[in-house]
Amino acid sequence: MCSSVQKALFEEEDHVKKLQQKVATLEKRNKQLRDRVKKVKRSLRQARKNGRHLELLNQKLSEKLAAAAGALPHINALGREPAGAAYLRG
Repeated sequence: MCSSVQKALFEEEDHVKKLQQKVATLEKRNKQLRDRVKKVKRSLRQARKNGRHLELLNQKLSEKLAAAAGALPHINALGREPAGAAYLRG
């Protein structure tokens, strides 16, 4: 072959090799980013699940608190005993 053709062929092979390396690097980075997205999505699902669980616990505690508050009379609703009741003579 002619030296100019050989040189062009060599340059083209070198260019292809560089492009293949670049593709490999980009594919590796793409995989890393996909893995990161998976982890973030998993964390988000877990956070939402935990949030729903905590909301349910909060609701149950509020219900218990309301039930307990309903069972006890309010401090202002308590009647006072007459002052002389403690000093009854018998």
